[in-house]
Amino acid sequence: MCESVTSEALDFFWTISALSIAVAGLFQVKGPSGFVDVITAFALGKIGEAGDTGISQTSLANSLQRSPTTITRLVDFLEEKDLVVRKRDEVDRRIKTLSLTRAGTELLERIREQASAAARLTFVSESLPSLQERHAYLKATLDIVTRAGDAAPKSVDP
Repeated sequence: MCESVTSEALDFFWTISALSIAVAGLFQVKGPSGFVDVITAFALGKIGEAGDTGISQTSLANSLQRSPTTITRLVDFLEEKDLVVRKRDEVDRRIKTLSLTRAGTELLERIREQASAAARLTFVSESLPSLQERHAYLKATLDIVTRAGDAAPKSVDP
């Protein structure tokens, strides 16, 4: 049985979708094969946060809410562009950890600079309480959307 959706809920959904597109539009960083998309930027950020110990592909897939197949394709691309290096874990050889190369670190730095510039342009006139309130609301909305995504049927990668 399918529950009906209010027009307000549907409008909110489309507004959030439009917001994600608008944010992606602010994000214009040139990489080795054209502009870096948001998923690639987040992946580089997660790998960079892991530092020298690296992050497993499974952890990366979970944090980006993408299938292992999708992450393997992304990591293959990043490795081909010399942005990441994939290493076998010394304890469990089935696990592959990812670390940034020098080129990956430099690209991530440019991504962070662009994100800072976009945040300055977008929110410089906002008061701190207003930003904190909006941030809290967006984080709560993200939690709701994440839970819905976790519950949704998964499509199979082609």
